[in-house]
Amino acid sequence: MSVLGTLLIAGSAFSACPAIISDSQSVTKVTGWDIAIKDTKRKLEYMTVYSGHPSLRRSLKPKAQGRVYVWLPSSEEVWVECFYRDSAAVLTRSVGSVKSCQLTKPAPLTSDPSAAVCEKR
Repeated sequence: MSVLGTLLIAGSAFSACPAIISDSQSVTKVTGWDIAIKDTKRKLEYMTVYSGHPSLRRSLKPKAQGRVYVWLPSSEEVWVECFYRDSAAVLTRSVGSVKSCQLTKPAPLTSDPSAAVCEKR
């Protein structure tokens, strides 16, 4: 079985990033214009996986196959940053010591969010 398939069947997998978040935008008044803020639900676009805190700038390079990205970190504490479509919000957290993390991007021309999971050691 390939590395890319291992997380899909692992019982110790957990969500690394929320698939959808709600955020809000604000716009300063623009003379002569009405302002409407539409959808505030933002879908997961990508994640970055780090060996240690992101401030240390030790991002890990994933193995990519099609729309699936897999990170195989060392035993050090792992952190993830989660990036969302059309949002400046970035979520960051420690996921502890993990065997692997996987990001699956949606099929082209769909509005589905990406899916991010990690597998505990």
